[in-house]
Amino acid sequence: MLTLYLTCLFYLQCLEHQTFSEYDPTQSVFCNAYPWLFPGGVGDLYDIKRGQCCPKEWGRHLLHYHDGRFLKDQMFSLFVFNSIERHENNRQGNYFFSSGKFLGQNPPTIEELKERLRSGDDRYIQMLRYYARNIKGSDNYWRSKTQELEGWIQHHVSRGRGPPTFFITFSCAENWWPDLRRNLAQLERHAGNKLAA
Repeated sequence: MLTLYLTCLFYLQCLEHQTFSEYDPTQSVFCNAYPWLFPGGVGDLYDIKRGQCCPKEWGRHLLHYHDGRFLKDQMFSLFVFNSIERHENNRQGNYFFSSGKFLGQNPPTIEELKERLRSGDDRYIQMLRYYARNIKGSDNYWRSKTQELEGWIQHHVSRGRGPPTFFITFSCAENWWPDLRRNLAQLERHAGNKLAA
């Protein structure tokens, strides 16, 4: 076991000044980062024999592996979870080009944009916007949920039902808001209900 540890340590020191891209299928990032989990360098997310697979299925398979070595390594579990989240976020988000200059015109091709970048013209990069409405927790996601809620309120107001008179988020934050706790306690007393201590 000590020999394996020292071999891995030496291997990692040799790789210390190299940079790796998790999305490059030729670099076997997981096998290089965790050689004690992948003996022989087989089983990476991008395996040459198997090809690319879904990161979620790959991670689930490894965490349920029969000898439990992947599940026991806490850093590996966190790294796999983080990688799966990044892959999902990259898949769910999209870029769009925010410019009115191309309406009615032919937009530049990818090759033209690459040539402009090589020549130092990055104005078009500044016009790219990342659209991440489907990624839970992102600013765009919460902005869209706020718009849905405002639309729902506006719908009920326009139908003559008025705005909602009570709103609760089902999070524990209400328990720390003294004004709300006091108002809820008054309502309970007014209704004749006993309050819990």
